[in-house]
Amino acid sequence: MFKILARALAVGTFVLAAAIPITASAAGGGGGGASGAIAISISPTVTLSDRLILTGEVTVMCPELIDGMTGLPVTSYYPDGFLNVSQVSGRDIAHAGLGGWTTTCDGVARTYTLTGAAWDHPFRNGTGAAQASAGQLCGTDPSSGLFTCVTGAATQAVSIKVVR
Repeated sequence: MFKILARALAVGTFVLAAAIPITASAAGGGGGGASGAIAISISPTVTLSDRLILTGEVTVMCPELIDGMTGLPVTSYYPDGFLNVSQVSGRDIAHAGLGGWTTTCDGVARTYTLTGAAWDHPFRNGTGAAQASAGQLCGTDPSSGLFTCVTGAATQAVSIKVVR
């Protein structure tokens, strides 16, 4: 019974993810300075090789935030962003983590190509869902002088294409 409920929930989540717009982002507020959010855009195509290795692209833009100690743009200390892909295949759902990136809040858009392996089931040509997220980063908004925190996330349907 639990397996049936879990699969129904997973398929429902996949269908919901497929209906969400191409990009989405969310902001956290720290001190009231409204710098915006970390904007994340996921490429609509993910490539697949050997049924287990996926490659996708994300473009990330963090608004300018200044580190009060160094005077430099805020940068995460470790990879704080990630890209995951899922695909329904029969009664199973395949999952893959395509790696992460380090976010720099300097107002410059950067594109990252990420590659990772399937965790549990092989993928196939078809459609899937991709989710990307960047952790919370905080600093001084140079336009307002206020301490601000930002974060971001995106979910979208993707086309999974086999490459040979």
